[in-house]
Amino acid sequence: MSREQKRGLVLFAFLGLGTLAIIGRLVLVQGVEHDRWLAAARATYERTIALDPRRGTIYDRNGVPLAFDVKASAIAIDSFNMTKPDTLIEILSQELNKPPDEIAARVYRQSYFTWIDRKVDLETAERIRKRATAADANGLVFIDTWKRCYPQGDLASNVLGFVGTDGHGLEGIELEFDKELSGTPTTLHVVRGADGRTYHTETIEQGSPGRDIYLTIDAVLQHVCEDEIDRGVSRFRANTGFIVLMDPATGE
Repeated sequence: MSREQKRGLVLFAFLGLGTLAIIGRLVLVQGVEHDRWLAAARATYERTIALDPRRGTIYDRNGVPLAFDVKASAIAIDSFNMTKPDTLIEILSQELNKPPDEIAARVYRQSYFTWIDRKVDLETAERIRKRATAADANGLVFIDTWKRCYPQGDLASNVLGFVGTDGHGLEGIELEFDKELSGTPTTLHVVRGADGRTYHTETIEQGSPGRDIYLTIDAVLQHVCEDEIDRGVSRFRANTGFIVLMDPATGE
């Protein structure tokens, strides 16, 4: 066998081994690891989003609102479409009054979708949107949501309790009747193309708002009682105080 023939055989052998390696990799990806890669692709371009429902309002016995939801905006980062991250960090830090390092940790997080703040008032959210647009900084996602408000301030706060960042009750009436107040979220299926644009949005499950609750307390009388307790505690240098208020005609 000539030297040229030997070289040809060696070259043919290397090409054959390379072809087998490619075929083996294709079999591994399309066969053995097919489900894993398919799941990864769907996670990149398909997402299920739950939209918070309006939480029920808490009223006093006369219909005075003690706690209710107002429209707000939840802001997230879409890392697939993000541009000028440092500009976004500056805008978000200034408008949300949060440390730049805290915002940067979320912006640079290795995740396709990361929440920045889930309870931003509409005015602040609109300022952020306009500043990002003017700076040609892309990647912010704005989702309609709700924010809990207590219009009477600290009135009966130990009775009402409060809600967490996820919108569920943590103390008081908010916790005790969380199931009734919470409602059910609306679930959306969002499909995005390779260019990052949203091509299809489908409602998987339509949610419903929470139920309203009426308490037996009277907001006006509660305010009077709390003021009297504050004055009494201050005057007598007491640690705390309480008042029993009763209707002598009915015993209520």
